[in-house]
Amino acid sequence: MGPIVVGVDGSSESRDALAWATRLAEALAAEIVVVRAWRPESSEVRPETAKRLEAARRSELEGFCGSRLDHLRHELIVVDGDPRDVLVEQAHAREAAAVVVASVGASGHRPGLLRVGSVVEYLAHHVDRPLVVIPPGSTTAPGAIVVAVDGSDHARAAVEWVRRLADGGLAVESITALVVDQPELGLSGASDRPWTAQAEDLVRTRLAAPLAELGVPFVPVARGEAPVPETILDVAESAGADLVVIGTRGTGGVTGLRIGGVALAVLHRADRPLVLVPPQG
Repeated sequence: MGPIVVGVDGSSESRDALAWATRLAEALAAEIVVVRAWRPESSEVRPETAKRLEAARRSELEGFCGSRLDHLRHELIVVDGDPRDVLVEQAHAREAAAVVVASVGASGHRPGLLRVGSVVEYLAHHVDRPLVVIPPGSTTAPGAIVVAVDGSDHARAAVEWVRRLADGGLAVESITALVVDQPELGLSGASDRPWTAQAEDLVRTRLAAPLAELGVPFVPVARGEAPVPETILDVAESAGADLVVIGTRGTGGVTGLRIGGVALAVLHRADRPLVLVPPQG
């Protein structure tokens, strides 16, 4: 398993993301790589001044992390560059198991439809590894997990990521697998049994079978036609989920932006930790 890469900026919110990433690394016996991207205030800086500034940033990062990483394999990295580009490059080069960031950074801006320049928004579109977004105050490692399933390749990737977490040693307390009724499932009119019962059987035996076989409490949930993002968040709320996991449709086209809007809609509204899993995540 690759390392857990966590981006920090010195804010209290990124401290929460670091705490969450640390607990994940502990559970999976994974290395944790803490990345701080920075840019000199002036683009014309003498080499010796640049080195001094970088050393100061590294000292700040060491103080920020303190002793909380001493029991883990870890690396602290200070990189001159835009945090969006730096985190994408680090995640790809290290084949990260996950990239963890705070939903709110030093700027105080949450991801949103009009804030397309935010780090979180950029990563959601471009990072090719599972992206974990931590809202302020969420420092508890995932115990109760909700995962959205629908039989697609990207949903299977989300299921596989959760399975790897549980197999890797994470203390998963419960898994709720949600499917929202859709024509391609072929459930309407297919039997005298209620479609919800059919759908829950489908979740247990096919759509999320690797999770149903883990030996932890497993709850299949079927919901009728509804806005999918809102349904995912409603189920997460009722299940008391510590983590929501959804697959994305990957990247494509000239821009590399993610195709499909469910993942981004959930990102814009989520009030609990969220993982966006790309098809090959």
